[in-house]
Amino acid sequence: SFAAKFHYLISDMNTHPQHARQYLRAILIEHYLRRSGQPSGAGLDPAARRAVERIMTSIPVPGVVCAAG
Repeated sequence: SFAAKFHYLISDMNTHPQHARQYLRAILIEHYLRRSGQPSGAGLDPAARRAVERIMTSIPVPGVVCAAG
């Protein structure tokens, strides 16, 4: 399920970059919930929350110029 949704995300060239980031965040959360056997409405455990945030902070925010260039 994650792979199919991720392939959809990277193939959608007409989406707004911020929408793509939020969609990625959602499928990451869904992945970690499914992996831990939690229902879709449950909260992430602290380790999974940190993992999602670590991934999301590694992706540049659209429209923001980073110091590195």
